Amino acid sequence: MTPTLRAGDIVLAEPYGRAQLPRVGEVVSGRAPGSGLAVLKRIVAGPGDEVVRQAPGCWVNSKWVGPGPQPHSMTDAAPESCGWAQYYLMGDNTLHSTDSRSYGPVERAFIEGRVWLVVWPLKRLQRVARAPWFDRDLFLS
Repeated sequence: MTPTLRAGDIVLAEPYGRAQLPRVGEVVSGRAPGSGLAVLKRIVAGPGDEVVRQAPGCWVNSKWVGPGPQPHSMTDAAPESCGWAQYYLMGDNTLHSTDSRSYGPVERAFIEGRVWLVVWPLKRLQRVARAPWFDRDLFLS
């Protein structure tokens, strides 16, 4: 999750209540499908969204999400749809992240909470910020 989070950072996560839904743009804690390893990733797509994988990022509903300039054209790969309780997760360090581009959308049950604060080391005490490449406004239009 570099540069948002660094190795050794200790973070606070707020568990989602039964009535709360994760939102696109949030950094979440959860479990990777298959391995069950704890992960911290950003939600880039939610229920009903269509995702097309294209390194180093992906297209969400035909809008580029990833670092660097938007590729000139979308790949011919088949789109994946997030089901009614599925989310597409991506690490902020997209070139070195194992995320939904590897294992596909994750079920809501794999997402445990919203990561909102870095508490250690103290010199990095801060709210968890947006990724520099993530433009939430793209998803509001």
